[in-house]
Amino acid sequence: MEITGQLLEFSLLNIFQFIEQFHQTGLLSLQPEPSDDSQLGKSCYLWFQAGGIVAIVEQLDNKHLLSMIDKRGWIAPELLNTLSEPNGIEHPLGAKLKTDGKLNAEQLQVLFHAQVIQPVCALFKLSRGHFTFNSQAILPKIEMTGLSLPVAEAILLGLRVLRDWKPFAAKLPVPSEIFNKNIVAKPRFQLDAHERQVWELVNGKTSIEAIAKQMQQPIETIQQIAFRMKVVGLLSSISLVQRETTEDIITEIGAGANGAAVANPSLVKNLVNLLNTKIV
Repeated sequence: MEITGQLLEFSLLNIFQFIEQFHQTGLLSLQPEPSDDSQLGKSCYLWFQAGGIVAIVEQLDNKHLLSMIDKRGWIAPELLNTLSEPNGIEHPLGAKLKTDGKLNAEQLQVLFHAQVIQPVCALFKLSRGHFTFNSQAILPKIEMTGLSLPVAEAILLGLRVLRDWKPFAAKLPVPSEIFNKNIVAKPRFQLDAHERQVWELVNGKTSIEAIAKQMQQPIETIQQIAFRMKVVGLLSSISLVQRETTEDIITEIGAGANGAAVANPSLVKNLVNLLNTKIV
C-alpha cells in the first residue's frame, strides 16, 4: 500500500512525474534531513487527487486550512468551531464555504496560493530526506479548498524558482541540442517572459546555443528553461540521445509493522516501469 525511499535516490521531480503519469491519489509524506534552513527541516505532507495537488500541510491534525481562514478573519470563530470535526465534512471545506456564501472565489484562490502554490515551490530545494507515498490514504476534505494544482504545473513552478541546479546538471540539454514543440496550440501553462521567448524560437532547427545568442542570455539559463519545458511535456528533443536507464532506485518498498513488504504490486510495477524509461 506504500512506497518508500530516499530523495537522494528518487528525487521529488521523479516522484511528481510518477504521480502525474499514473494519475495517483494519495498522501506523499516528506521527512527532510536536518538542515541549517529551518524551512527545509520541517516535515511536509502533500495530498494528491487524480494526479493533482489538492492540499499541503505541515501536520496531520486537520487544522491547517481552518487556521488560515481564522487568521484572515473571514469567518466568525463560532462557525469555524462547528466545522472543526473532520468526519462531518463530506465535500472539500473551501467548496462548501463558497456554496454556503461564506467565502468567494477570490478568497479561495488566496487560500490555495498560500496553502499549495507557495510551499510546493520551496519543496524543490529538498535533495535529502525520506519519502513515503500512500495510495490508500483517505483525502482530508477539511484541508481542501476544492481547487487543484496539476502536478506538471507544480513542476514548472518549482524548477522556475530553483537556484541550485547541481542535482540536474547531468540532465540539462547540451548547447547543440535542438527541440521541437510538442503541441501546436498555446501552452496550457502560464509561461514567464523567457519561457515564452524560448517557446517562440523553438522550431526544430535552432539549437540551444543559437537561441541563447538570439535572446542574449547565458547558455545555462536557456538549458534550464528547455529542461523544465521538456519535463512538463511542452518540448521534445530531436537529437539522438539514448534514454538513461535507472537501477536500484528504491531501497525500501513500504514495510508493515512486522517488517513484511506491503506495497501495492500494481503501484510498484508502474513506478519501476517509469524509472526504467524516464528521461530526466
